Amino acid sequence: MVDAWGNLVWFSDKLNNEGQPSEAWYGSYQGKLAKAGTYFWVIDAKFKNGDSWTGMNIDGKEYTKGPVMLVR
Repeated sequence: MVDAWGNLVWFSDKLNNEGQPSEAWYGSYQGKLAKAGTYFWVIDAKFKNGDSWTGMNIDGKEYTKGPVMLVR
């Protein structure tokens, strides 16, 4: 997760036994509640066989990043 200026706010590479993400961002940054605003998720992933993940297909477009609005 990055802020609007590209600063890293949260990162995880932990997966469960099925290869799915096993952590979530709960709106904190450096141990404090992050400010309300727009943040961006960015995913760079590979499958176990080494193939690159091309993103989520939504209406024919592939997405590997997108906005998240943090509301307090």
